[in-house]
Amino acid sequence: MTGLTEEQLKMSPDLDPLSLRNREIEQRLHANYGAPGYWDLETRHN
Repeated sequence: MTGLTEEQLKMSPDLDPLSLRNREIEQRLHANYGAPGYWDLETRHN
C-alpha cells in the first residue's frame, strides 16, 4: 500500500534519473505525489 491514487500514478511524469538534477523537474514530481521537497524541510540540529 502506498497511499497513492490511481490518478496520481497515471499522471506521474516520466522519470529519467538524470532529470533529478533539475530542481524544476523535482518540484513537479514532488507536487504530483503531494510530497514536500527536501529543499523545503527545516534543517534539523541534533
